[in-house]
Amino acid sequence: MILRYEIPNKITENIKMSDDERIYYAVPIDIDRYANRANGAYLIVTTTRILVYDGEAFENIYEIKDCGMAKAEAKVGGGILIISHNGIEKIVAHYSAKHLVRYAYIARGINILISGRFEEVESREYEKICPVCGRAIGGTGECTRCWFKQASDKSPKDV
Repeated sequence: MILRYEIPNKITENIKMSDDERIYYAVPIDIDRYANRANGAYLIVTTTRILVYDGEAFENIYEIKDCGMAKAEAKVGGGILIISHNGIEKIVAHYSAKHLVRYAYIARGINILISGRFEEVESREYEKICPVCGRAIGGTGECTRCWFKQASDKSPKDV
């Protein structure tokens, strides 16, 4: 399962990182705080910060050293990522049900960073959502829509 999506350059150019800081996780936020579909929004976790990009600018930045815990809670049709920041619980991200498992891994990774360790959480689960078209992937582990499209794009002599 993808825990570090490719982030557009316009976002990475605006992340001012120190020399020893690096990005551990970068995942889409597909529901905004008003329960609307979000486009181009990301949750980015570095070795020292949690950054929330709302599609236009960095909405919130939390220092890991000021956090007490992180948890991913499942709700109806989706979930929320909550952190304790300076003793106050804050909702950091809303996401649809297709990202429930992904955010559980992210919460675990944030908790590891909060504890002072720097191991990166990895997922060996296959991706359940096609990163190209966004459709659900069945038990084959491949998107049938993209596979058939790719096969139909080849000329008969390529097959």
